[in-house]
Parts: sequence; C-alpha cells; structure tokens
Amino acid sequence: MFLLCYFTFESCLVAQDSYTLKQLVEEALYKNYEVRLSKISEARAINNNTLGNAGFLPSADALLNNSASYSSINQRFFTGEMRTASGARNAGFDAMVELNWVVFDGFRMFARKRQFENMAKAGAVNTRYFIEQTVSDLAKLYFQFRQEKSLLRAFETSLQISGERLKLEEQKFKIGSGSGLDVQKALIDRNSDSSTVIYQQAKISTIVFDINRIVNRNLDLNFFPQDSLIINPSLSFESLLSGAVEYNSRAELAKIQEMIAKEDVVMSRSVLYPQVGLFGNYGYRKSTNEVGVTESNKAFGPSYGVQVRFNLFNGGAGRVNVENRQLDLETVRVESARLTDDIRMEIYTAWLNYKTGLKALALEENNTSVARETLKIALRQYELRVISDIEFRLIQLSALEAESNYLRQQYIVKSMEIDLLRISGQLMNSI
Repeated sequence: MFLLCYFTFESCLVAQDSYTLKQLVEEALYKNYEVRLSKISEARAINNNTLGNAGFLPSADALLNNSASYSSINQRFFTGEMRTASGARNAGFDAMVELNWVVFDGFRMFARKRQFENMAKAGAVNTRYFIEQTVSDLAKLYFQFRQEKSLLRAFETSLQISGERLKLEEQKFKIGSGSGLDVQKALIDRNSDSSTVIYQQAKISTIVFDINRIVNRNLDLNFFPQDSLIINPSLSFESLLSGAVEYNSRAELAKIQEMIAKEDVVMSRSVLYPQVGLFGNYGYRKSTNEVGVTESNKAFGPSYGVQVRFNLFNGGAGRVNVENRQLDLETVRVESARLTDDIRMEIYTAWLNYKTGLKALALEENNTSVARETLKIALRQYELRVISDIEFRLIQLSALEAESNYLRQQYIVKSMEIDLLRISGQLMNSI
C-alpha cells in the first residue's frame, strides 16, 4: 500500500512544473503587493519632481464674471432732485487674464527642487529595500522548500527500511523463527515513520503556500524547485562590510533623508529674505445701469508691476522655525550615524555566525557520511540477527537524525549567506 502511495506521489512530482529561483523572483517583482505599492509611491515622488511644483514657474489665471442685480431705489440729491425706481436692473461683465510670478523667494524654490529630487531618489531606494526584502524572504523559502523535500526523501527511505523490516519479521513469524512481539514492534516503528512522512508532506505544503503568497498567485499551485542549494565559498568580509556601508538600502535612505533635512533648513530661512514677484493682467469690464450716474461704462487694458514683500516682525516664529529645522537636521545626522554603526554590527555578527555555521556544517556532513555507512552495516547485521531490533532501530533513528541535521544546517548557512548579501546590498546581483 505504501509503495503505491509513494510512486503515486513521485509521479505527481514529475508532472509538476519546475521553477528556478530567478523565475520566481521575476514573477514576484511583477506581482507582489508590497513591491507594487512601493513602485506606486516611487512614481508619485517622481511626478512631484517638477519645476512648477517647486515654484519656479509663473501662474496664470483667467477670470470671467457676468452679474445682474435688480434694485428699488429712492435717491435725494443735494440739488433737491428726487430719483426713484422700482426693480432697476444693473448688469456687469468682467473678464481678465492674470499672470503672477515669484522670481525670488529667499532661495526656497531651489531648495524645494533639490528636495523633490532627493525624494524621488528616496522613493527608488525604498522600492529597492522592499524588493530586497521580498527576494530575501522568497530565496529562504525556496531553499527551505528544497531542503525539506530532501528531508522528506530521507524520511521515505527510512519508511521503506521500516517496511522491509516489518516484512522480514512477519516472514520469520510465519516460519516460526520469530515472535509476535517483534512483529508488533516493527509495525509500531513503521507506523511512526509513516506519520513522520505525513507531517513532513504537510510542512512542505505550508512552505509552498508561503511562496505562492509572496509571489501573489494561487496558493495551491505546486511546483518543483530546480536550483540546487550551493554555499558560496568566495564571500569576503571586507567586500561585505564596504558594501553594507555604501550600498545598504537603509544606509542609503538615511543619507538621502539627511539631504532632505538640509533643504528644510534652507527653506525655513527663506522668511528672512524679501519676496519679489512680478504681476501683470489684461482686463475688460462693461457695465450697464438703469439708474445711476452713468448709463453704461466700458474699460479694458493691461496693468503690470513689481511686488516686494518683507516680513518685519512675526513674533520670532521664523527664528524658532529655523532653529527647530536645524535640530531636526542634527537628529537625522545622529540617527544616520547610529544606523551605520548598527549595520556594521549586523555585518560583524552575521559574518561570525556564518563562519561558525560553516564549521558546524562540515561536522554535520562528516556525521552524515558515518551514519549512512553505519546504517548499511547495521542493516546487514540485523538481517543476520547479529544485532537486536532495538539496536537497529536506534542506529536507524541516529542516521535519520544525522541526515536531518545536515540538511537543516545547510539551510541555516544558506540563510546566513542570503542575509549577508542583503545587508551588503549585493543580493540582487547574486540571484
């Protein structure tokens, strides 16, 4: 029964599509929700980076006004003349095109334009940060998926051995050279291994769900990992450290935030300078009156001028605002320096753990080789009844534990490698 299920499962795997990590990453960068939202924010920052939005360009407005009023009038003039009217209509039509242009605002427009440019850069870096996080999560799940499938094969092999042991005990019991107790113990061990396989399959399904969630596709879409788990032996601590300081997305974003804060200081100082603006308009006005001094009036023509505005006193609010922006800048600088130190510490710690993990991996690999050979010997000795079933079971479990530890240590080291590449800003070039 087990062999039927096993071969059915293997045939399903063959029918599945195989995916490389790069293929999944490309699909995730197109469909992942966080990445898409980040790209929208980046596009908004790029849209804001214009001369007009910064205040360099003039504004032009057109005004049209057509009005009418009806009034009852009772007027007495100094000459003694009386004038009365009921429901007298007064009508007016105004049209004007107006141009206003601030040509100097205390260097605020220049600072604002530089700030928009930095905000656009920050949007791109923020998108890169979300991309790196997404790729990191996806890569870890991908290699965990592969290792858990390898571990599943180890569990299935152990299950096969337990199944053969059960058959052997049943045959011995039939010919009278074995006992029913040995059959029961072999059956319990076989069932225990079957349960392990079932739970491992469920664990793999959960990992597949997580991968599909990140990629943003159907959660039940199954696939087979094509890439092998390979540890990169050429990582250099000096390269990782320099990359973390120069290319880490968080560090780069902190530097941009510092430049944005500098422009806030410049803009806050703009109130200390006069504001100079040019204005001009061309207007047309026509009015008619049933009662009044004039029956009709028409006027049109241009007007223009220069306007200078300078704040003489605002209660010291301008000075306080400048000081606060300088304090904000100092805060950003301190936070940036602290972040740089944190990233350095993160690299040091991750590198130390990585080197320790490599040493542990070498030991686990050696343990696995010894355990596999020991299991082969034990299997032959068990068939010859040189060792007991309990001794064989212990050796079998020991070999399975060694295989499990080796596969999981491989994944742990690979995860550390992915973290090192992400922190140093080199992850995208390594996929």
